[in-house]
Parts: sequence; structure tokens; C-alpha cells
Amino acid sequence: MCSLYPTFRLVWKILWLKSQGIANGVFVRVGSTNRQADGPLKAEMRRSALNLSYDEELMPEINPEALDLRVASGLFAGLREWNESMPETLRLVLRNQGRLAPTVGGVLLFGIDRERYFPDVWICLVLERVHVVWLRHSDRSINSL
Repeated sequence: MCSLYPTFRLVWKILWLKSQGIANGVFVRVGSTNRQADGPLKAEMRRSALNLSYDEELMPEINPEALDLRVASGLFAGLREWNESMPETLRLVLRNQGRLAPTVGGVLLFGIDRERYFPDVWICLVLERVHVVWLRHSDRSINSL
């Protein structure tokens, strides 16, 4: 399974002013200044602290049928037997409040209407640690990997 990450990861020196709370009191050290952390950076720091990854975040507003699992099962043809529990095993979908919901990674890799949720995404695949392939989201060849 491919892991998806934001464009870059940096180690930040994090400062927190308890009196201002999490909404306004999280700062990062940039050079010789302290800058207030924005929402996406705070979300990334939270994921990092909880050992979570962006591609495993749930998208509960989407129905799991929005994933083209025929493509996913085709990728495993001859390698592994595909069964109905495989999407959950591969973390393409996860349980949320008693029902299955797709993950960000599931929608990016196999979403039928992924352009609606991720209109301008680039995906980098590293194959066998030697060959790097960059795919633009709108490139239909992503479905035939």
C-alpha cells in the first residue's frame, strides 16, 4: 500500500501558550521569530503526535461505493486473493460510527469522483525504491498502475 504525505515534512520547535488555548496559542519557531501556527499545520502536528497519517483520515460524508474497487482488486490479481474485507485491511475504508467510510487515501487512489474532493493533487509513487513516478491527479493512467 502506498502512503500519502503532504509535500514536505519539517521538524518544528513548537511553543504553546496555555492562556491563549489551542485555537490561538500554538506557535512555531521560524528562524529567529515565533509565528502562530495555522490550521493545517496544527492538524499535521496533531497527526504526528498521535502517529496518524493523512491518507488514513476518514471522509465520512462520502459513501464507500464511491471507490472503484474493481481497479483495486485488479492490481492484486495474481498476487493476493481479493475478498470483501480487503478494502478495510488496506485501510481504503474504515469503520466510523457503525458504518464504513472511505479514507483520504482510498479516495485519492480509487475514488470515482476524486476530482471533486481533490481538484489539483499530485501523487508520487516510489516503486522498488529505484523508480519514481509522478502522476497528475487528472492523469487517467493512475487507474492503470
